[in-house]
Amino acid sequence: MLFRKTFFAIAMLLSISLGACTTTQSSQFIPEADVTDITALKKRGNSALKAEKYDVALKTYQTAIHLDDKDSEARFGLAESFLKLGVTDKALENYNILIPDAEYQFQAHQGIGLASLKRGDQLKAEESLVFAVEGDNSLWRAWNGLAQVYDYQKMWDESDFAYSNALEHTPDEHVIYNNMGVSYMAQERFKDAEKAFIEAMRYKTNLKISEINYKLALAMQNKYDEATIESDELDRSESLNNAGYAAMLQGNYAQAERLLLKAIEVRPSFYKAAYNNLQVLHQLKKNK
Repeated sequence: MLFRKTFFAIAMLLSISLGACTTTQSSQFIPEADVTDITALKKRGNSALKAEKYDVALKTYQTAIHLDDKDSEARFGLAESFLKLGVTDKALENYNILIPDAEYQFQAHQGIGLASLKRGDQLKAEESLVFAVEGDNSLWRAWNGLAQVYDYQKMWDESDFAYSNALEHTPDEHVIYNNMGVSYMAQERFKDAEKAFIEAMRYKTNLKISEINYKLALAMQNKYDEATIESDELDRSESLNNAGYAAMLQGNYAQAERLLLKAIEVRPSFYKAAYNNLQVLHQLKKNK
């Protein structure tokens, strides 16, 4: 069914990406005055990367590489920073330099796989990620990326296996549970998806992306009242719009219209997304 395929495409956008963030800034080398201690630079870069200050990490690792372009730790940090900033060509360039290094070989293939996945190169992503996990079973980001590759291919057993391995090794359980939930949604296993999103929110409170997915999972089970309970006007209107969209996917047009009209009504300003969904709904009703 066309709408099922559309739902899968949209649902995949609600998974948590490990390959890039949404903003990029200058990747030019910026020298730092009086910095010549490469050990201190790497420590600073590692701290910035862990704190998700990717621009700071990038500039710091660039300075370290300027001092010693053979330093693999700094090179890996640089590749990771580029990946997180979404500069996939530079990330790939630096990961490839690391492949001959036995210490970083499998992490480099993990990075190549994640960057390739971000670029939409499914074949290269799968090849690199499989190589990574065969060499180091603990690379949970590679397992998560591989699971998403299998999700795109609708290879559900393989996807489940990959997510299970990712979950066994990850320190960020919320990421895996959210993405497992997205996979279950694509399989129309809505009750399992609901449980997975609850687990994601249990591991990380106020996780907006999982909250949205959770309400979609409820709506896809016709639990519209539960899916639209919000105290804030903006949040309630978004929940109503999402529930209306879910009802439309299921062919429940009367319910969809009620929810979408309510979303527009409770919004303090014009709600374009709900209005557009309503137009699609009216067209579907005409073509019925």
